[in-house]
Amino acid sequence: MAVIFTAVLTVKVADVPLNLTDVAPVKFAPLMVTLEPITPLVGEKLLIRGATVKSVPLVAVPAAVVTPMRPVVAPEGTVAVILIAVLTV
Repeated sequence: MAVIFTAVLTVKVADVPLNLTDVAPVKFAPLMVTLEPITPLVGEKLLIRGATVKSVPLVAVPAAVVTPMRPVVAPEGTVAVILIAVLTV
């Protein structure tokens, strides 16, 4: 069973008119600088060589030690409730 409550919206009219600005001042974008080192830092490696190797090969196991996995289904009688807030503008 699912219960859904819908929102209630109330709009109020302003008692005074809104302010109006003819010309807004220009906002400058900040200067952002990112520095990169020319050479690797001390302790850094120029090149890393290697390979990933599985240490244990995959093998079949007895059914007694396997955990069966299946889709999760909600038990009968489970309830989902969704509440929506009331908004006044």
